[in-house]
Amino acid sequence: MAFRIPDAPVPLQGREDVRRRLVRIEHWRAFVNRPEASKPLIVPARERQHWSPEQVLDYHRARRRYHKTAPRIFTPSMQNALMQAETILENNDESDESAKPGLAIDGPATLGKSTILAQIGKRFELDFRAQFPPVDPRDADLIAPVAYVTLPSKCTPKSFNIRLAEFFHIPLRRSQANVTTEELTQALIDAVVNLHTQVILVDDIHFLNLRDQKNKRVQEANFVVNEHIKALASDLDVTFIFAGINLEACGLFDEGADLDLSGAQTGGRFVRCPVDRFRRDEASWAFVLTELEKRLVLEKYRPGTLLKLGDYLWDRTQGSIGTLTNLVRRAANIAIGKSETLNRKLLAQVKISRNAEASYREILGLEEAA
Repeated sequence: MAFRIPDAPVPLQGREDVRRRLVRIEHWRAFVNRPEASKPLIVPARERQHWSPEQVLDYHRARRRYHKTAPRIFTPSMQNALMQAETILENNDESDESAKPGLAIDGPATLGKSTILAQIGKRFELDFRAQFPPVDPRDADLIAPVAYVTLPSKCTPKSFNIRLAEFFHIPLRRSQANVTTEELTQALIDAVVNLHTQVILVDDIHFLNLRDQKNKRVQEANFVVNEHIKALASDLDVTFIFAGINLEACGLFDEGADLDLSGAQTGGRFVRCPVDRFRRDEASWAFVLTELEKRLVLEKYRPGTLLKLGDYLWDRTQGSIGTLTNLVRRAANIAIGKSETLNRKLLAQVKISRNAEASYREILGLEEAA
């Protein structure tokens, strides 16, 4: 039989189809409606003496799966962003402003900005659906309070519109090659009105580098997209929330201007919400380590171990929550069925990102020199 790609994923025994990339509305809805993972109970070894090898394997798999899917840690940065977003969205609700104020989550890479962006959208959608349910419950699938799009590199107004149209599954009257930006914009206006869309989340907004001095053509193209998104905010009557890397440096807020900020509408309309690395000596670093160890399911793990390893973990991760969770989760899964705990020797075996490893080698060099 000739190979074919199915129209939808075929069900697999023992595996849920979990899409982490929120490309289509069905992926977004699955994310919003997905319940938090339940923490498996630790079963003492004496109670597992008569288990079959399959039962032991399932037990280990359940714990490894939980380590990968454990509930997010609501860091101080995330709590602040959620609060800022809530007040902005509440103020924008039923506002008659032509361009609604927005929020921009800004900071270095690997600090959880995309996670924060998605959590803002999830919380808003759940609250909106609870507050404004459809008159006919059967129409629940015909409401989409939040849309999510990742900005592609080398973006154009048309490709941005196509990304949003694909999210909503908007049928195009003509092929993508022939449809115009204006036709797409009108289709998006109809969609957000009919679906009660209030918020559009845009990740990787840093691709709009308005200070690209090396390539003036790219810089000019990015200006066009920036103007298009501002126009969309007015045309669609929605709140835009951005997330990206080092947005101050890429000129998003001052729109590339070096001196004159009078025309920088983005900086005048958007609240910048910074996400920074944790410092090793601040209370929030200890808070994150404590929360992270609550999400470990290891038989011999002693509470407080991560706190004792706090300085070492900071040296390895430079205070990045993304790098930290990656390191600890992977080490915890190695420990399952073996040491059943965490220690510095085990953590040292886990290699993390190239940049984190390079920074750690620099620290070791400094320590050796001292």
